[in-house]
Amino acid sequence: MTVSGGVLRVWLSGERGRLSAAVPVSQLDGRFTRLTSADLDNDGVTDLVAGHTAQTQLLRGAADGSFSSLTQLLPAGLSTEAVEAADLDRDGDPDLVLAVAGGAEDTGVVLRSYRNEGGDRNNWIEIVPRAIGEDSQFPSNRVNMHAVGAVLEVRAGTNWQAMVIDQPRLHVGLGGAERADAARVIWTDGVPQNITDLELLRSRLAILAQQILLGSCPYIYTWNGERFEFFSDCLWAAPLGLVQASGELAPIREWEYLLIPGRSLRPRDGRYVLQLTEELWEAAYFDEVQLLAVDHPAEVQVFTNEKVGGPDIAAHRIHTVQRPRQPISIVDARGRDLLPGLQQQDQQYVQPFERRIVQGLTDEWTMEFDLGDLAGEVPLREPRLVLIGWVFPTDTSINEAIQQNAQLAVPAPPCIEVPDGAGGWRVVRPFIGFPSGKTKAMVVDLEGVVSATNSKLRIRSSMELYWDAAFFMVNEPDVQPVVQACSLAAADLHYRGFSQRVYGPESLFRGGAGPEGYDYERVVREPRWSEMSGRFTRYGDVSALLVKQDDRMIVMGPGDEVTVEFEVPSSAPPTGWVRDFVLYNVGWDKDANLNTVYGQTSEPYPTGGMRRYPGDPAAVEELNEERRRWLEEYQVREYRPYQFRDVLRRGGAVSAGSPQKR
Repeated sequence: MTVSGGVLRVWLSGERGRLSAAVPVSQLDGRFTRLTSADLDNDGVTDLVAGHTAQTQLLRGAADGSFSSLTQLLPAGLSTEAVEAADLDRDGDPDLVLAVAGGAEDTGVVLRSYRNEGGDRNNWIEIVPRAIGEDSQFPSNRVNMHAVGAVLEVRAGTNWQAMVIDQPRLHVGLGGAERADAARVIWTDGVPQNITDLELLRSRLAILAQQILLGSCPYIYTWNGERFEFFSDCLWAAPLGLVQASGELAPIREWEYLLIPGRSLRPRDGRYVLQLTEELWEAAYFDEVQLLAVDHPAEVQVFTNEKVGGPDIAAHRIHTVQRPRQPISIVDARGRDLLPGLQQQDQQYVQPFERRIVQGLTDEWTMEFDLGDLAGEVPLREPRLVLIGWVFPTDTSINEAIQQNAQLAVPAPPCIEVPDGAGGWRVVRPFIGFPSGKTKAMVVDLEGVVSATNSKLRIRSSMELYWDAAFFMVNEPDVQPVVQACSLAAADLHYRGFSQRVYGPESLFRGGAGPEGYDYERVVREPRWSEMSGRFTRYGDVSALLVKQDDRMIVMGPGDEVTVEFEVPSSAPPTGWVRDFVLYNVGWDKDANLNTVYGQTSEPYPTGGMRRYPGDPAAVEELNEERRRWLEEYQVREYRPYQFRDVLRRGGAVSAGSPQKR
């Protein structure tokens, strides 16, 4: 706003977007103290209260940007040093609090409140933005908790309002509307978030606008025999353009092997069916997808190495376990017993750290393992430690903030230490990897770490990791599972939308939170994120792109889903055996974080074997004929500009299939 020549020019929001209104305000001289805006009558238009040492003025706003004076409603000669609007009696309309000059013996000010009678005849809604973590124990620290400085936009009918968030609760007048049609918070880290659930946006309610996760990775849903259920996420080892807190780009390993227990995947109409979805603000790239049936004796458990790390420490193997062993003790750095919480996989997560510094970074923590007497196991054959847990990561913007704060250390990934013989510890494995996203198993080779004379080790890190179970193996009997490839029968790419978020269980042991899940049956089809530029794969049959790794991938944007179907092997497991599965993916993921390299676009596309994104631009330009045909035939879809904005402008009335072919 600006003041000149007795005219106050105010920038407002309204039906035509931002407009300026010239407000004639008398006596705007050196005695003008403060201007406060509020929708006093809940009609969806901003009103003004102008503090003044001579006469405080009340101005009612109209939809066309003009103002009319209602100063006669205030006492004559009302001199104010400050003016604020707040719903003091919680009846749904803003009241006034004034610091009135001329207190006792004219030496100070007194506070007076004026109750708003009748402003609640129109409807209203309150929105409470909160940047808290996905668990209730810690704030996320992605942005300030109350989102001060962020922008709130609300659409009700033809009326659109925008306001800077400057208080914990935002009061928004709706006029005669029974509900708001849509609301959006644009957080201070640039992340937009829509609220389009009409049940939440009913008038005369306060709703929580909790900041949601920006990016993670694509999700996997499996057919369990009755319905599709959320299983886990994927492509964690291949983040494109992710800048680490050290300033370096995160390394890339495009392949992964994920275990799917047989109870989670049942045949549907003679096929195994999975849904791979992209539901966050990111692009996903799938170059190859395979399903392997793994048959084994019922008394044998199988695990794969589902962790983020280089090809050497994450090499694929189906680990068979008949005799899982519990350590005799597991304690944290403060000597607290963690063993009870790690004896079985029960979603009661152990939290080894004390506090979160920012999302993904905690105080340094340790877990010390005593495996007991191993002298009777000599020679030790293939000692291995299995850890089942999940990671809550930083993102590029958080990493950028860590770089800029000299008081913050870079998150330290897990390492293994052993006693040094002098009362301390020495590092023997500087990096052992970490679980690839939501609850996964990681197998750690203990060869050379433990021996007949040393059965102690400890894991040290400052990453935000939560653990569900831990056990070890040594001298396991050889068991050869039968592995059969399930042929890819069909793959269809289409728009689906976004599943309802389901928050994970809170642990009763040491406070560790579980990862969130998603309800496949409850889906919102309107766009949730701002458009990403670049080309995406056209909808329809994409099975030819997933049968082998050849850099002819499917590129998915927010809201996309690919349904993949696999043939059931002709031979069933023999009597006494059971069937689990391994999902093999080759692919990458790139979030749209403003600090991610090329984060706002699907391009340039990754290529197999790349260790740094975007790779060599010259090599990318040298297209072979097969890849050129792929670009011309498949990569022809772009997101329609402003479709995300239109969700708010039209109150959510945007068709689901809004990504368009160029």
